[in-house]
Amino acid sequence: EVKGDNSPYTSDGVFVFLGETPPAAIQPGVEICVQGKVKEYFGLTQIDIKTDKKFEVGAKGEVPVAAPFYVAEGETLAQALERYEGMNVLLDAGSDLKISRTFSFDYAGKRNNMLVSYKEPLMKPTQLYPALSPEATALVKSNLENQLFIESDYKPADGVIPYFPDFNAETGYIRVGDQLTNLQGVIGYSYGAY
Repeated sequence: EVKGDNSPYTSDGVFVFLGETPPAAIQPGVEICVQGKVKEYFGLTQIDIKTDKKFEVGAKGEVPVAAPFYVAEGETLAQALERYEGMNVLLDAGSDLKISRTFSFDYAGKRNNMLVSYKEPLMKPTQLYPALSPEATALVKSNLENQLFIESDYKPADGVIPYFPDFNAETGYIRVGDQLTNLQGVIGYSYGAY
């Protein structure tokens, strides 16, 4: 059985960087023993095994259950995401994540993604306060600590959302402010964003 450190304050997952497609023997639930350097890659903690490729494939067990994601009292979304970095999580009703930007092309990330935030959609600072005011500047900082990008490495066709395979734009919709539930994925950090 896979066990973490029993601390709700630290992550029980870590990314392993191989630098190539893993062999077919590496599947969900397979135990892998790796040896490499722990590095921060643009803020993402990972074990780098690219150079020496020191890993051993073990027995197949059960796939670990996704951990329900939540933001604890008194912490920001960014702090909560740090606690879950590298872990497979389930975003459910208790996560209280709201859609701030629906699925679209993100020119900053150069890919399609969706943006969610904790408790309520993010507001543009200059919509509420004068430009360059202390309040607007504070809201910029607050917004950066209250966002999670939902994306996939899979390159979908136009009109297809890879993590909502049954979504049909002709019969359904995704609106800003909607609650995001029943979505599972791994928390990562790169280029200053989760």
